Amino acid sequence: MIKLTNILLESEDNVLSEIQLRRVLSIIDKSQPKLKIELKNYLRYSKNISFEGSNVYITISKFLRENLDLTNPYIVKQITLTYLINPNVVDFTKDKIFLPTDMYLTIVEYTEEDYEVTDETDWVECGECNGSGVETCYDCNGSGKENCDQCDGSGEIVDTDGEEGDTLVCDQCDGSGEMNCYRCDGEGEYECSYCGGDTEIEDEYEKYELITITDYYISYVKLPEKVRSIMDSSRTYFSMDYFYEWDDTFILWRRNYTSEESKDGTDDINADPNELLNYPESVKITDKDVRYFL
Repeated sequence: MIKLTNILLESEDNVLSEIQLRRVLSIIDKSQPKLKIELKNYLRYSKNISFEGSNVYITISKFLRENLDLTNPYIVKQITLTYLINPNVVDFTKDKIFLPTDMYLTIVEYTEEDYEVTDETDWVECGECNGSGVETCYDCNGSGKENCDQCDGSGEIVDTDGEEGDTLVCDQCDGSGEMNCYRCDGEGEYECSYCGGDTEIEDEYEKYELITITDYYISYVKLPEKVRSIMDSSRTYFSMDYFYEWDDTFILWRRNYTSEESKDGTDDINADPNELLNYPESVKITDKDVRYFL
């Protein structure tokens, strides 16, 4: 175990050399004799299970963690990826092996065939009260007062028992000529009739969503244009499984979904349905790809 630990400590910039990878994989292979069978079964039969979710990956990463205290995700990816692409190797110390940087990466990015349209509801600021939850009383213009209906705002009433022209202080408004507004009870405002005082109202709209799918393929050889055209024209069927046989095996390593959304139409969506967003080119995998990407 010390020897293996030293092997990993000798690596520079978290990149194992071919010799270091051979030694590590040889020890894993010998300590886990059933792992090679599981790998071949996984390549042959597994559908819709990413390699990182497979028992092969879990077993290797657990071995590295428990026996070497190794949790560096880049080293783990480099080791497990090398194991994945060499299912037929019998002796990792002698046989020819593929390294991650010997493989080709092909990225295919495309949109779904049509928009997804769904009825949605948002809560938005009430336009009637500007989000305050109250309205200005239109009877009193927000003053909270209105003319006394008994004295008509004069503060005086006719003294029916006096002489002509005699008046009395209005007993209803105590001579002020004003009363609290009946509608708003003197507050000058009342609960917004549109939002009920909640300050927000429901806004019903149609949400348009266009999903973009990005598929990442790893292959032993540069994928020819014929294969890439099939990936485009038959991509729904073609992209369902994680592994295929085509002259040489190539591997769908990962699939990502992103989306753009727009309200009541497609104005805010840049792509079009059923669009190939990039012409897929096969390029050699770099250490950076393994470290940050795969």
